Amino acid sequence: MNRRQLNRLNMYRGVERLTTDPEHQDAVQKIPAFAREDQAFRGLLPQIQQTSKRARAMITGGITETTESLREELASVATCVSSAVVAFAEASGDTELSRSSYVTRSSVAYGRADDSAEICDNLLAAALARAGGLGDYGINRDLLDEFDELIQDFSERIGRPRQTINKRKNIRATLPELFDAAELHLAQMDRLAEVLKRTHPAFVTEYETSRRIIHIPGTRPEKEEEQENAKQASSDATPDAKPKSKARSKAKAKSKQDKPDATSQPPRTTQPGETTSTAATAAEEKGLEA
Repeated sequence: MNRRQLNRLNMYRGVERLTTDPEHQDAVQKIPAFAREDQAFRGLLPQIQQTSKRARAMITGGITETTESLREELASVATCVSSAVVAFAEASGDTELSRSSYVTRSSVAYGRADDSAEICDNLLAAALARAGGLGDYGINRDLLDEFDELIQDFSERIGRPRQTINKRKNIRATLPELFDAAELHLAQMDRLAEVLKRTHPAFVTEYETSRRIIHIPGTRPEKEEEQENAKQASSDATPDAKPKSKARSKAKAKSKQDKPDATSQPPRTTQPGETTSTAATAAEEKGLEA
């Protein structure tokens, strides 16, 4: 059961709690047609729950590194076949085939293993049904046979033979039908609720409230996650700025200390071969005395 179906099922349970409440039985039974639709609607809920439970029980666990390598190969072939089938569908104007046969590499390489096998099985069935027209798109029977063998090998390695995967696929396929049936009964109850407003307005108000779907997201909104990541990046950058500033200050102070002061210049020494006017004068005086 996906997130959307789960949200809808939670709404169904809210309606069930309301219509089975002893305090509201007068309202529920006021219009016999409303009571019949309610009973039929509530009869579907155990079926939805049991079908979902059976599908979940068939979900595979972890897979080995060898199987992961096989899965990568399966994803590559699936992407190749999908591209050809979608191109064929677009050229034929078959939008439904184009939509259903569009398979990405990530949809096979990641996620639940039995879901990957199921996706490939569906794609193979679509390709085999049109094998005669796919030759111009680079897909021949040999490639489809190789794809078939990869799917079979992968299914066996994950401990879910094709029979099990197909059984789970059939179980999951019944869920939309059960939800559609529940919606039909609720639509009738919605119409009859308008009639009940005249005699039981309080009940109808609660009924309309129970019909609202509360969307429970599976993950945090992307915008919220991006804002948090930006905040974290800013926080990580702040400590680095201060040491750099201190380093520059210390370097500047050290440079100032090392720079000689113009007022405290050391005495200039006379290099060999260099004479100053004072030295020359002293030598001249000694010569005169001699």
